[in-house]
Amino acid sequence: MENYRKNVRNIAILLGYLNIVINLEKYKDVKEDYVNILKEISKLAAYYIENHNFNNLTSSQLKELWYKIDTLREKKLFDKNIGDEASFSDEVLIWYEIVFLKK
Repeated sequence: MENYRKNVRNIAILLGYLNIVINLEKYKDVKEDYVNILKEISKLAAYYIENHNFNNLTSSQLKELWYKIDTLREKKLFDKNIGDEASFSDEVLIWYEIVFLKK
């Protein structure tokens, strides 16, 4: 049960960062991309909460979602106008990896 709670907490942190990014003005150019990622991860989170596992995921799904998040992170990384908010795209990727790619 402790692992379940820890995973739910980590998922909540990831969803929180996604919600922040979606609402930041400096991310408006990629907002829809992050909204779509948030929807996908919310569905995965609901499945986990109901089933206590991610058995519905394939490695190709995980890689595809990781690639989408990393592509957006790189786009914001080289945005000279973003400032301190650049770290939020890093946090999304970091927490995605913690939730879905940890071994």
